[in-house]
Amino acid sequence: MKEMQDSTHQAADGEALRTRMDEDGYLLIRGVLDADLIGTVRSDVLDALRLAGWIADDGSLRPLVGGDEDPRYWAGFAGVQALESFHRMAFDAALSSIMSALIGPDMFPWPGKAPYMIWPEEMGGPGGRHAQPHQEGVKWSRDVLSTWISIGSTPVEQGALAVLPGTNNLEYLPGYGYGDYEFGPEWATTGFEPGDVVIFHNFTLHGSLPNRTDTMRLSCSFKWQSARFPAPEEASLPVRHPGVPGWDSLTKDWSSRRWITPPKNVVFTQKPPARGSLSDGPAVKELAGP
Repeated sequence: MKEMQDSTHQAADGEALRTRMDEDGYLLIRGVLDADLIGTVRSDVLDALRLAGWIADDGSLRPLVGGDEDPRYWAGFAGVQALESFHRMAFDAALSSIMSALIGPDMFPWPGKAPYMIWPEEMGGPGGRHAQPHQEGVKWSRDVLSTWISIGSTPVEQGALAVLPGTNNLEYLPGYGYGDYEFGPEWATTGFEPGDVVIFHNFTLHGSLPNRTDTMRLSCSFKWQSARFPAPEEASLPVRHPGVPGWDSLTKDWSSRRWITPPKNVVFTQKPPARGSLSDGPAVKELAGP
């Protein structure tokens, strides 16, 4: 595989970011999130996984039995999504500035945010197997962007994210493209440090490489879009709901619910908009404006 193109030096240049996103379908920007915040999140996530029984007191991993049939599976995902610090990452000032430059001032992160805890491959991937090449496949709006964030140091051999540059022009693939593509030399990946962010387009093919280490990979992904376009109803719910409890349960100990509260004008719907509507509209570079 080749090395990801690094756009860190362009992080304050909105036009350059939009151009590269339009051309490559992804951006790598290092050290975006506040170091103290990402450190707190990592500590909180590890504590939640210990409480759920994924990690023993001595730090060793405790493999799940039967995947999502093990009650610890749901306890782990619920525990992480109950962390206020986890959701607060989407409102980091530097990250918000970048997403505003790409999408426009009416951008917002979906309330539902996905944590990824990728187990070592030798453990069979219980509770978090590495992801084969696929799209996000969101049909609702052409310009949904994802921010993949490394919550710890993620060397390539620990199951780093990989993308296939230029595939943002594929349009929607039935079945998200699962099973139709394989990783190869034309793909791009790199090692990541805490707070590094990869932003990629809804249609960009991506996946996670196998975790060949004996430690768990911690990362997350948030989806973003313009408030002008309708969003799927599931975007308003916790990821893996109803296996994961609703917001009233998850947020009961929070200081604020603003981290999962969308703008008032956002419409969530069960029915995708008709083709030819605004949601099928122009590319990111044009949406955000100068």
